[in-house]
Amino acid sequence: MHCGELFELHLGDSRKQSCSMEIGRECFIIVGRNEIKFFLNQNEIY
Repeated sequence: MHCGELFELHLGDSRKQSCSMEIGRECFIIVGRNEIKFFLNQNEIY
């Protein structure tokens, strides 16, 4: 996966949310029209 690449996050019950991965000083995904950021822990496997 590369910075800015779009993907779908599967949330269960057939719900999907469009997201993109961003990498700067920290890694995070941007979710939805409101561009909500979820920061990822680099020590975790997702």
